[in-house]
Amino acid sequence: MKIDINRALIAVSKTEENFTSTPSFHGINVGFMCYRLALTMGKPEPLCQKALICGLLHDCGVSSQDEIRRLLNDEVDVGVDSQHSIRGYRMLQECAPLRQFARPVQYHHGDWRRARDGGLTEEECFLSSIVNLCDRLDVACRKTRIFDLLQHGQESEIVIEPVYDYLIANSDCAAFYPGILAALHEMIEVDDFWFYFRAHYIETLILKQDLNALFPAQTRQYFIDIAQFFSRIVDNKSTYTYQHSRKVAELAFFIASKMGVDEAGRYQIFVAGLLHDVGKLFTDEEVLNKKGRLDNAEYKTIRRHVTDTRAILRYILDSEKVVTWAADHHERLDGSGYPLRKRAGQLALESRIMAVADVFQALCQHRPYRSSLPLEQAIAIVNDEASGGKLCPEVVAVFNQHVRECYRIAT
Repeated sequence: MKIDINRALIAVSKTEENFTSTPSFHGINVGFMCYRLALTMGKPEPLCQKALICGLLHDCGVSSQDEIRRLLNDEVDVGVDSQHSIRGYRMLQECAPLRQFARPVQYHHGDWRRARDGGLTEEECFLSSIVNLCDRLDVACRKTRIFDLLQHGQESEIVIEPVYDYLIANSDCAAFYPGILAALHEMIEVDDFWFYFRAHYIETLILKQDLNALFPAQTRQYFIDIAQFFSRIVDNKSTYTYQHSRKVAELAFFIASKMGVDEAGRYQIFVAGLLHDVGKLFTDEEVLNKKGRLDNAEYKTIRRHVTDTRAILRYILDSEKVVTWAADHHERLDGSGYPLRKRAGQLALESRIMAVADVFQALCQHRPYRSSLPLEQAIAIVNDEASGGKLCPEVVAVFNQHVRECYRIAT
């Protein structure tokens, strides 16, 4: 099992889009800008690629629609202590393969001199500063409506001076790493830079990069670290589902071990558990966090997260088994589940384990519409689902044999 790191980074860069009603391509844009600006400065290709990655990752700590709206509209005075920068730093710091980008992301709204005084290396100071400037450049392009002109094929009407003037007027020029502002002025004079702002052009450029040399070899732990990083992005979106992905993964792994699933299968089901709700990145947070019963339209919005999970995982993983196990967690043996209405003969043991783990952990967790349920009530619901032909009775039998340990894991 392998993960396509280029595609995974693109998926992370689109995090802020999942908090808005229309695509913003902010992360993709900033990554591209950082890469082109580093090239303009004559930096070596590996450093240009690191700049690209920092740009793609810089907003991974964003957690709400309001936060990204204010950031994209330049409505807040952000700095090195901004909450999304701190969250992003912590999330990257906990992911060994991505840890090298944690401090540039933490300081991407700060003065490069403060970054240097904070102990960042020269390279990290450069990376934090280039992201800071390109982040501001993207906002300036929105303010001066350049992206609107490009989108509507009105390149001839683009005037670049207001972009540069907006940046200078709203920035402390000394706060940027030496030489970056001069290189920016040179870069924006080149037509190709502007003509490249089509989402599929930039995405193709990123996919063609050989980024694997910047990361360690893809061991099992590498894969788990990246999967956990994605699960933290998902769980960060709602305080009510905090650590849900991790606990479902641990619970599924435990039940699988008691059912004789081999080591490779247990590892794969653990990864599937970490990623099973990644589609919730596309779920409206007002629906996700609603206190009270969902209406039919809202419930359909929630149900879509499974299809979104399947699509995202197929984009970044090479294992269709893991994709299927993750995406089957709301399917039921009697065909009453969603979104494919699969029946017993279509559901692998691992998919059945995932369903039980997801149901039980959700029952044990506080949600916006109810408190966590007492253990006895949660056990009764799981067993009723099994006797009613929805959850797998063999999996539930093993669950019952180890229910106290399952409860410890789930809570």
